[in-house]
Amino acid sequence: MLIVPSWVPTLIGSVALALASGLVGWIWALWRDHHALRVKIAEEYPKNTALNEFKEEIRQLRDVVYRIAMRLEVPVIRRD
Repeated sequence: MLIVPSWVPTLIGSVALALASGLVGWIWALWRDHHALRVKIAEEYPKNTALNEFKEEIRQLRDVVYRIAMRLEVPVIRRD
């Protein structure tokens, strides 16, 4: 039979409680950061969509200018 001093179970319980509360705190911080990132992405998504649409319009305009220059036989270099 193993003889354990009376303070060992108290120590083990205290360490287990500290580890459990640390784990809960870590999970809470992870969830909070994840939620903050989701909110940030949701706020910035429309801005990025508008920017992408603007870039596409610029590309289309550049293509029109390129085609006009080709019809006028102006030497142009197309960079896509």
